[in-house]
Amino acid sequence: MIKPSYEQLEKEIIALKKGVNKTSEVPQLEQNEDRFNRLLESSEDMITIHKPNGEYLYYNGPTCYAIKPKDVVGKMPSDIFDENSTNILLSAFGKVMKTGKSATIEVLLDWLGEKRWFSEYIYPIKNTKGEIVEMVKVCRDIHKRKIAEEKLVTKNKELAYQVKEKENRERELKVAENSDRHKSEFLANMSHEIRTPMNGVIGMIEVLQQNTKLNDLQNEYVETIKSSSLTLLSIINNILYLSKLEVGKLTLIETNFNLEKSIYQIKNLFSATALAKKVGLSVHINSDVPKDYYGDINRVKQVLSNFVSNAIKFTDKGFVKIKVSLAERESSGDRLKLKIEIEDSGIGILPEEKQLLFKPFNQLDSSSTKQFEGAGLGLAISKGIVELLGGDIDVESDYGKGSTFWFTLMLQEQEQEQEQEQEQEQEQEQEQEQEQKTICYKGRNVLLVDDKNVNLIVAKAMLQYLQINVTVAKNGKEAIEKYSSS
Repeated sequence: MIKPSYEQLEKEIIALKKGVNKTSEVPQLEQNEDRFNRLLESSEDMITIHKPNGEYLYYNGPTCYAIKPKDVVGKMPSDIFDENSTNILLSAFGKVMKTGKSATIEVLLDWLGEKRWFSEYIYPIKNTKGEIVEMVKVCRDIHKRKIAEEKLVTKNKELAYQVKEKENRERELKVAENSDRHKSEFLANMSHEIRTPMNGVIGMIEVLQQNTKLNDLQNEYVETIKSSSLTLLSIINNILYLSKLEVGKLTLIETNFNLEKSIYQIKNLFSATALAKKVGLSVHINSDVPKDYYGDINRVKQVLSNFVSNAIKFTDKGFVKIKVSLAERESSGDRLKLKIEIEDSGIGILPEEKQLLFKPFNQLDSSSTKQFEGAGLGLAISKGIVELLGGDIDVESDYGKGSTFWFTLMLQEQEQEQEQEQEQEQEQEQEQEQEQKTICYKGRNVLLVDDKNVNLIVAKAMLQYLQINVTVAKNGKEAIEKYSSS
């Protein structure tokens, strides 16, 4: 049921009130009073008429409010309500008496021992002189609406807080990502400057070994320094490599290559290490896998080397297998997907540790970290390379029984003519290498130019070891002058 507005009730009540006051005929007066009473009593709203001081003259007593007119008429608001509710009502009456205009308030009243929200609409009844003689108050229960509004306000505040928190987290994440990106860009741009000092250290160690007669203890010390320096350089290279991957500065260099030969090169590279641990290292290539492709074989070998190295490192006995299979061939064209797996019978990986493996600077649990060396960058780099090559990477493992690391590659199969060209290029390279081995450098003259003093010292010492005459210049201008005067 739609309740009439306060304004509609006001118009009807005032009209009937005026009709009651103006008529002098008894039948008409009775008829108007009857209409007036029926209007008030039929309303679901609580309608009261008050003297200017607030005393109740009339109460329609709707059944939904559980209070009878005899308990209200002739009483003051203070007889019915608590002090706070009374003050609110009397203040509203006072405002209407002062302004002569109607007023609406929403108030939380102590009604029959319960706090409930009501909307109070108060308007004045004036005589012919414009004096306020009575006030009509229409009271409507809005408790459910107010509770719903309060819940909505609370919910909106919670949502606003959640949105703000989400925005703060996203902003913090963006700042962190930008910071990481700036660091990665810095490292990628500074790669040459970071490597140069380490190359100088390693170079001077080699010069020291070549040009200096060392006793056994001194040679042991120098070998230790060299080994530690090479390890540190490897870590630096991995950090710089990862930084280039993160900022997209790593580029692919694609050439024709024979995958079978490349895989056996990896096997031969790690055969001695596997043999020393008494671990069987084998290659298994399915018969339907083509041999020759076009792509970046150096990146492929880098990932494969990392997987094989880790497999041998974490396997004390048993086997390491390199397996290659054809996963998919495109219906049109010469592109196909290969799956390369490195299976081992090593220590395996716990399920909860698998998700951390391909993240930078993450290793296995503390016991494994103490037993096995590494900075935790190899798998993160491998993941970046495989994704750059358009493939997938993952691991399957049974803790205590072994693991299988695998990755897929999309490669272009090489044509027969290209295979022959590649073989000719390889033969030419081998011939050139053989020619270089037979060249005698003694007495040759070399103009060495570098703006880094460390590089000059190391390179000069190595060239002099080959009995080459070396002239040093620190910049282009100096190099031209020395070349011109020679």
